[in-house]
Amino acid sequence: MDNAPEPFDLINLDRLATGDLEAMSTGRKRCDYLYLGTAGNSVHVVIVPIELKGGGYREVEVVQQLQTGAEIADAIVPAHVSFSFVPVLASNKPRRLHIWRKLRKPVVFRNKSRAITTIQCGERLTNALEAARTRRAQAVVSS
Repeated sequence: MDNAPEPFDLINLDRLATGDLEAMSTGRKRCDYLYLGTAGNSVHVVIVPIELKGGGYREVEVVQQLQTGAEIADAIVPAHVSFSFVPVLASNKPRRLHIWRKLRKPVVFRNKSRAITTIQCGERLTNALEAARTRRAQAVVSS
């Protein structure tokens, strides 16, 4: 994966076919990828379920797919680890059509709700991480 913070693991959830993780999501739609990374030597894990859409999409479907990705991440990442969780929808729609669209329903990871960050396919993952960080900082300031 280009333009992602390193080091990282990228799990293709569409090809997931082993053990408990497959059983956990059987019959449920799951997102395309699960990015697990750290910032340098940090023990802080960045968890990013990623859904790719080539055209139109329905919000309810995207949320379900990203939520299943969050549940798979919960099974993989140890409970004691410090983390940031950023669900991402990467859409191939022209920027002017999707950048203003806000997905209203959040994705929940370990009792923390996070808004879905929408980016253009091919855009840097770091842009999504920075947008989520800025959004959280603004929420803290306004509360």
